[in-house]
Amino acid sequence: MPAPDPFGIELSDEDPRTVLFHTWMCGNRKHRRRRAAQINKNLRTPFGWACPVCGEPVPLQRRADAVYCRPSCKKKAKRLRGPVV
Repeated sequence: MPAPDPFGIELSDEDPRTVLFHTWMCGNRKHRRRRAAQINKNLRTPFGWACPVCGEPVPLQRRADAVYCRPSCKKKAKRLRGPVV
């Protein structure tokens, strides 16, 4: 599966918790609109869209359902949970 377009979504200059998306002739507008809506929902949570391990904001280039800011934080959280019995 290809990664999301890094230049398709950006934060608004007026309100940093608002997401703007760009449409081009190629690609699926519905997917980009849904992704922007989900990122906007994530940003409007009380603590913003932040990684639960390190507290840094999740980059916009990550998937809209991403919880962690990078793979190392995801691995660290898995190690903290312990072995599965």
